[in-house]
Amino acid sequence: MKGRKPKPTNLKLIEGMRKDRINYEEPLPSIGVPKCPPSLVGEAKREWKRLSSELADLGLLTKLDRAALAAYCAAWEKFIDSNKQLKKEGMVTFIETKGGKYPTISPYLSIMTKAAEQMRRFLIEFGMTPSSRSRIRIDKRTVEDEEFENLLTRPQLVK
Repeated sequence: MKGRKPKPTNLKLIEGMRKDRINYEEPLPSIGVPKCPPSLVGEAKREWKRLSSELADLGLLTKLDRAALAAYCAAWEKFIDSNKQLKKEGMVTFIETKGGKYPTISPYLSIMTKAAEQMRRFLIEFGMTPSSRSRIRIDKRTVEDEEFENLLTRPQLVK
């Protein structure tokens, strides 16, 4: 399938998309924090804890999003770990061959770059980059505002 991939309906509604472009038949899973996969440990688990409730509070995380968030957190851990190794060993390593010692780019730089690209894709999916976030509008009305609006628009009983 070519072209831009469609945005989730929830993001379209938050952004204020035209009503005729909204899929009202899209499945709507309930918003909530999925259980953290046991395979996530260390940095990945800390990132899960940091983001999951925040995303759910914004209405951008459902229990079905577990795999996507776990994949982001795993990429985050690879990014952090490879960055630590780069700081220890440097960006250039030397390979010894029969002909001598030759400089080469550290494999940790490649790992870190791939992890950053994976993270970027997931960040965009969840609206966590400055440009993707700028397209999201959140209704700042409170529950009290909605109750007051309902009082004004609800038909009044005449005695």
